Amino acid sequence: MTGPLGPMIPTMRLRSVVHLFPAILLAGCVVPEPGPEVPLDEGLRMFGEVALVRPQAPDTGLPHLQVVLIRDRHVVHGTITWERGPLRDIRRDNRHAIGFLIRKGFTLLGCEASRGPLPDDDGPSAAHRAAVRDALARGDRLHDLTVYQPIRYEEEFRDVLTVLGMEDPTLYKADAERLGQILEVRPLIGRADIPEGTRNEAARTMLTHMKAISANVDARGRAAACNLIEHMLVEGNDRAMLLLGGAHAAGALAAFRDQGVTVRVFQCKSYARR
Repeated sequence: MTGPLGPMIPTMRLRSVVHLFPAILLAGCVVPEPGPEVPLDEGLRMFGEVALVRPQAPDTGLPHLQVVLIRDRHVVHGTITWERGPLRDIRRDNRHAIGFLIRKGFTLLGCEASRGPLPDDDGPSAAHRAAVRDALARGDRLHDLTVYQPIRYEEEFRDVLTVLGMEDPTLYKADAERLGQILEVRPLIGRADIPEGTRNEAARTMLTHMKAISANVDARGRAAACNLIEHMLVEGNDRAMLLLGGAHAAGALAAFRDQGVTVRVFQCKSYARR
């Protein structure tokens, strides 16, 4: 397979060797990822920051539930490609944290998708699954690949992890449609070969949709948290992860506090980089 900079398999092998050098130089061997015997907070702090957020009245809530809210940052690509930089580092760090949480018994991952199982038969989902499976077959660690991360985790941890969308279907669908319209008009804004009025109309359309998406941020976060709690109670799960874009975190935390759930908020080391 060929990427933006040429054949990908040799490139990925080179990157793998480069990323091992610090561990080899410091310890003479590859430093293993933390095992299940490592305390939860200690293990997570190997990859980022952890904040414990308690409800105002924990005694009246659901103290037996353990939730880790993982702050994510992502962008929408028109195609599946390879990239380096902050987003690539976030994918790497979050992957390490999620792998550790799975070893600690967290076998449910809620994510930004319409409530229920992730689709596998529509065009985009099928393409992302195929890309992930192809990369895994090559031994690729997947950090450079701009696939939808919940699909990545579902494929990578198929035998031990359940991945479910936790969003309100109406809110999620509305924002997905707005995003599609943004991607459609955005290329028109910078074109010099079309009338100025057309460019200006495209800019106004994009701004309108962006404002509508921003207005839904809090409600989508709250809905995801409430749906996760409901699923945990119905299915008997006492441990779960919730992977959300950082903008949705405040809404989700408000809902968790209202329901009496103590939450660990994880933010990986590379999250603040631009």
